[in-house]
Amino acid sequence: RVDSRRLQRKAQAQHVTMNAVLLSAYALALCALTGEHQLVIPYQVDLRLHGPVVATNVVQVANLTGEMLIPLTVQDGEQLADVVSRTQTTISHLREELAYLPPLVQLSRMSRALPPELVRRLAGKHRARAAISFANFGHIDHTRLNFGSLAVTQIYFAGAYRTMPHFQMTVSVYHDAWTLAFRMLGSEPDYQLGIKILKNVVAQLTQWSREA
Repeated sequence: RVDSRRLQRKAQAQHVTMNAVLLSAYALALCALTGEHQLVIPYQVDLRLHGPVVATNVVQVANLTGEMLIPLTVQDGEQLADVVSRTQTTISHLREELAYLPPLVQLSRMSRALPPELVRRLAGKHRARAAISFANFGHIDHTRLNFGSLAVTQIYFAGAYRTMPHFQMTVSVYHDAWTLAFRMLGSEPDYQLGIKILKNVVAQLTQWSREA
């Protein structure tokens, strides 16, 4: 778990989003532990925030998500401060280009011409399982959680609506604490690598938030 307030203050001072910070730390951790310098990380986009109704108290479709592929390059010796500005530039450019919409347009065209069963079959056939991905589930509103007299001290999400990737890092926020989690396919050594990735990300975020 990471204190989100200090991270958010640092991100605001650097004019970057927390998603850019988290993706950069994720990429650096993957590079350090796997040796991969060229990465493409699928990044989930909440399409509800881009529609005509964005009010938080309006009932909407829960799994209305799109996806952007974020290309990231990590050079030897780079730190989080070196990577985060490039990541922010990439994300901003992809959002301006509406990079999360083309797959939805294709599905819309297919849906007008084909029955739903065939559309689902074709979509599943031509969508490869992602090796890695990232999802930010945002803030969990503690004022709307009610379990009687039981106090909720910690809660986090570690799943996704989309097809299970081989490894997915997730983040969610509850009571000003960011909780990093992951889900994966693999064996015990793969699980231990996942733990190392999370610890590496936390160490980078902690160090970056304390830098002047």
